[in-house]
Amino acid sequence: MKVQQELMRHALIQTTMNVYGRPMTETKRRANSQVVGLVFGPNSQHSPENTGVATVQ
Repeated sequence: MKVQQELMRHALIQTTMNVYGRPMTETKRRANSQVVGLVFGPNSQHSPENTGVATVQ
């Protein structure tokens, strides 16, 4: 976020967070999970099934 703040020349990090800090949509969450699966493998400790993080459906 700090890099984005500097690139956008926002004086306050709060401005950057308000614009770019929105929660992930379910579509983005699924896409992210697919990328993580491709990079680390489906049985990786990084996969959503192994992180102990609940997903919203």
